[in-house]
Amino acid sequence: MAPPSAMLATLQHQDSGRFADRIAVLRRGRLAAAGTPRAVLTDSLVSDVFDCPLKVDTLPPQGVPFLLPQAAG
Repeated sequence: MAPPSAMLATLQHQDSGRFADRIAVLRRGRLAAAGTPRAVLTDSLVSDVFDCPLKVDTLPPQGVPFLLPQAAG
């Protein structure tokens, strides 16, 4: 028997890093990346997708990725 699964579409990127085993990121309706939150949520990818400077960091102890907006400079 396959384990239970669910799919959720959200704009709350912080929650996707905390609660999902795998995520898919869309940019302009097309798949930009898919995989584990740690593999997908990178500085370059999220900055490109959101079109603004962002830094990805992690929350201990689980190493959950979260995004930090950066000042334009």
